[in-house]
Amino acid sequence: MTEPSPQQRLLARLRTARRVAGIGSWEGVVDQQRRTHALEWSPEVLDIVGWAPAQEPTFADFVARIHPDDRPMFFEARDAALAGTRPYRFDLRLVRPDGEVRHIHLAAEVHRDADGAPERLVGVIQDRTEEVESLRSVRAAEATRRLLLERLLDAADRERERLARRLETGAVAQLRGVEATMAEAIGAGDPAEWREALDSVRRSIASIVGVLSAMSAAPSAGDLSTVVTDLVADAAGDLDVRADIHLPHAVAPALRPVVVRLVQEGLQNTRKHAGATIAEVAVRAEAGSVQVRVADDGRGFDLAALHHQRGHFGIASLRDDVAAVGGELELRSGPDGTVLEARLPHR
Repeated sequence: MTEPSPQQRLLARLRTARRVAGIGSWEGVVDQQRRTHALEWSPEVLDIVGWAPAQEPTFADFVARIHPDDRPMFFEARDAALAGTRPYRFDLRLVRPDGEVRHIHLAAEVHRDADGAPERLVGVIQDRTEEVESLRSVRAAEATRRLLLERLLDAADRERERLARRLETGAVAQLRGVEATMAEAIGAGDPAEWREALDSVRRSIASIVGVLSAMSAAPSAGDLSTVVTDLVADAAGDLDVRADIHLPHAVAPALRPVVVRLVQEGLQNTRKHAGATIAEVAVRAEAGSVQVRVADDGRGFDLAALHHQRGHFGIASLRDDVAAVGGELELRSGPDGTVLEARLPHR
């Protein structure tokens, strides 16, 4: 038995590689009307299209296998390539004789004569069906994940509203009753210890009302610009808050409560812990993302000790919220101030 030559071994490896990669080659001649004829197909092309190995298909046979919806695009793209206005490279669907639809990529090199007229095409066909179907599955899974996330956030919003109503009609109402009773008793006898207790009750009421305000300020729908503007206005006073809100695009429902919580938590930490005089709030929706930034000129704090300090549980919760929507959160702090920045992907 004759040992194959190096060239034969190389050709054998190339044929194997083309078969494994789902790539076939073809060549055709272009006539004066720019219609190809005398086409030659490699065995891989016959396998991709679903033709029999001994079949000798024509250009018309190939066109007949193109999905009817893709034929106009095929002729338009092919003619443009022959005219030299764009590369001969495009994707389309083929319908095999058994009815199976395959997604293929066509690419070719146009050989021209001395006058620049096309005279020959040498190209490849690649079967990308598995790649297209995998991408479609990934996109479907992503859409399902986002739908579930939106439902979870909506459920969380409903639960927050329910708790807010319970606090308003329960604990706050009871404390206001205690406040009225104590105020009446103080008016009658004016004991100092009752005044101290009354101040404590009033602080408790203010704290709960603040929680209620925070809970109601993070809707999953509505005018996000208005909600953020209201948060900035509420934080103003002895703190100079400068806002840059640019939301020309509709923000996905799943991102709205996260944006509000970012602004809310950033301003709340600035007022409580930073000792700042100026805060800057920027919320911008751009192509593909929503950017949120809250910065101040306060004294900052030790990030390494953040998890061991009281009053910073909101940051950990924010990280979870941002991660849940596929975003990124960065917190920087130093003697010149603190910066809270988040990027939320928006598709």
